[in-house]
Formats: sequence, structure tokens, C-alpha cells
Amino acid sequence: FSGSISWETVKDIMQNEIFHIDNNYILLGESEEWFIENNQFYNQNKTEMLIRGIKEMEYLHIPSTIEKIFSPFSIMGFDKDVVVDDDNRYFYSCNGNLCLYLSEAKRIGQNINQNINQKKVERLKNMIVCISNRKSKELRIQDDFSGEIFIISSPEKENVIIPSSFTNYIYIIGTYKNLIVEEGNQVYSVVDNHLYNKDITQLIIFNPQEDEIYKIPNSVKEINANALFEIAKSNKLSIELDENNENFIYEDGTLYNKEKTKIICTKIHVNVYPNEGESHYYIQDIDKNIEIDDKFKQVCEMYDIEIKYKK
Repeated sequence: FSGSISWETVKDIMQNEIFHIDNNYILLGESEEWFIENNQFYNQNKTEMLIRGIKEMEYLHIPSTIEKIFSPFSIMGFDKDVVVDDDNRYFYSCNGNLCLYLSEAKRIGQNINQNINQKKVERLKNMIVCISNRKSKELRIQDDFSGEIFIISSPEKENVIIPSSFTNYIYIIGTYKNLIVEEGNQVYSVVDNHLYNKDITQLIIFNPQEDEIYKIPNSVKEINANALFEIAKSNKLSIELDENNENFIYEDGTLYNKEKTKIICTKIHVNVYPNEGESHYYIQDIDKNIEIDDKFKQVCEMYDIEIKYKK
């Protein structure tokens, strides 16, 4: 193949085993644009890289010249370390995981979540993205880490650990069993595997589990937008409230404020278009006479969720 690589080309390479022989990759014919080195695909000036065949390698090496990586989420199935040259301008490794600034997400071939409208979410651009491998069953934020972090957890992670010293913004997507806040942390608390602020008045991260009933603590007065999104898109989730809860009402899959004048959260539906590689989120049967809470409006804006009102 030749010419500038496209996602169609990537898809063809990944699906066509003609390139894969005895745990090594070969190019059939000559290519003026691409070559293979250490079982990985590179363009000729070695600024773009397609990750393949990493299971057979001792570690994955990201050279200093690499500016863009295709198929980066292969790392989540990789049980060895990612090693990035120190002088790479865009990528670095942390505890064997691949990291970059969210503002540079285009360098992994796509947005972290193609439904996030990053132009409208300015603060996300200064966050660090951590794509975790599966070498360790635990992912622990470094003690000296001082930035905001966006973690994409590999499916085998048992524990995601927030150290006592970490006090900045954190957002986690992906599958992990346990969320742990180390003793002495002055900002965060964990209750039933969900992340709250210290006095448990704000739900920060909702950790979805199968067939879960989420009981909102009576002390909770606020739910973060990202947590709302996880709650709203969970198909099997049921919310429970104590009878004496003073902040919320839950009826027919919708969470309201106590006066039932605002929709705090409601179920998000999705249409998937695999041929286009896109998903369409929407909420339906919304009463025009009931206000949508600002945080849930933010969710709809962040993820381009269509609001369908009752006729």
C-alpha cells in the first residue's frame, strides 16, 4: 500500500492476515510511503506509527520522532510496558502506560470519545490522558502527579488507586472493579465504590457495575456531569432513594429535584451506526414545562445528545 494512511487503510491492515506471518508482519510489494521495523508499521519519515503485534514484543517502544499513533487502544490489551523516548514532544510513559495531553488527542487518530465536542469543553484540553495497559492489576496515580487526569482503564484492572496526595480533577472511563482512595486524602471519599467529595455532598465519579442498584446517599446534593452521563447511559441501573431524602425524587427512570421542577438526569438512548463508526445519543419524551438542570444540559452538550421533547 502507498500514499497517506487513512482509517480505511488501517482497517484493511488490521483485518487482512496476509500481512501477518509467523508473528511477523511483511509488506507485499514495494511501498514508497510505509515500512516495517520491530514488527510495527511506520511512514517513511517515521512520524506516524500503527501499533500491531505488540503481544509478541518484550515492550512497546515509541520513538522520539512519532507525532501520531494509529490503533493506540491496542495498548489496553498489552501486558508489558510502553516505553517512550524522553525527547518525544507529544507522548510519554507513566508506569508503563501511554500518556498525552487531551489537547493532542488528534495524535492518536481520533478524539478520546468521538462524541465529546471538545471545542465546548475547554478545561479538558489541559488534562492528561492515560491509556492503561493490562500488565498490572492496579493503576495508581503517582504521588507527585500535580495535573488533572483522564484515565482510560484496561478491562483487567482490579483497582484504580487515588493516593492521599492527589487533590486535582480526575475522570475515569473503562472497566475497573474497585476505586480506592488512600487514607489521608483531604478531597475525596469512596462510598460503595463511587467517588465523592470529602463530605459526601457531591458525586464525582459513578463506577458502573452490572445489575446495580445505586442508592444515593442522603447527604448528596450535587452530581457531576460525567457521573450523570454514566448513570444515564446504564441500561440495567436502578436508583434508590430513602423516603426522607431531601434533595431528589426518582420516578419512571428520571431523577428530579425535590420540587420536581428540574430534570437532574434521565435515560440516554443510543443508535449505533457501525458502517459510519458513529453513535447517536438522544433523550426522549422530555416535558417542555420541566427545566433540564444545567449540569445535565452540559452532558447533552459535551456528548452531542439530542433532546426530544414530548409533542
